Amino acid sequence: YCSNLTSVSIGNSVTTIGDYAFSSCHSSLYTEYEYGRYVGDGENPYAILIELTNKNFSTYTIHEDTEIIANSVFRECASLTAIDIPSNVRAIGYCAFWYCSNLTSVFIPASVQSIGALPFIACPKLTTVTFENTEGWWGTNAFEAAPDVAFTSAELKDASTAAEYLRSTYARYDWYCD
Repeated sequence: YCSNLTSVSIGNSVTTIGDYAFSSCHSSLYTEYEYGRYVGDGENPYAILIELTNKNFSTYTIHEDTEIIANSVFRECASLTAIDIPSNVRAIGYCAFWYCSNLTSVFIPASVQSIGALPFIACPKLTTVTFENTEGWWGTNAFEAAPDVAFTSAELKDASTAAEYLRSTYARYDWYCD
């Protein structure tokens, strides 16, 4: 609710943007594209996808210059069935696709280096997660003390295993790629 906020600068080390971080700010802060609100700067006005203005679609095109998908952006997009993450995205926020009940497949490009916990919680139909880069992924439990987990390339090359891990088995983990 920073009604006078008209610009931001987000450093390259930022990997998450919290829920409602830029809600109800001055309209000049946002750049709109395909029912999405983006926050960025003069160099890249599409740096962070922060919210959707319409959640009733089966497919959605994320702007190709997007670097971060903020927490809970696609939450409750019940009609969404598949999504391709653009090759500039480096981070996917916590609960990004929460309750996308018809989501069946996701493509994650090699540019993604972190995925927040519970990314596909309550996505019962998600059966295919395709990682472009299957090397160097590991997770740390975001909710309780537990040992870190390393994911093998073979596990992540299997799109159904990757979906199971992100949807349920290791859903409570923040995922990172070295």
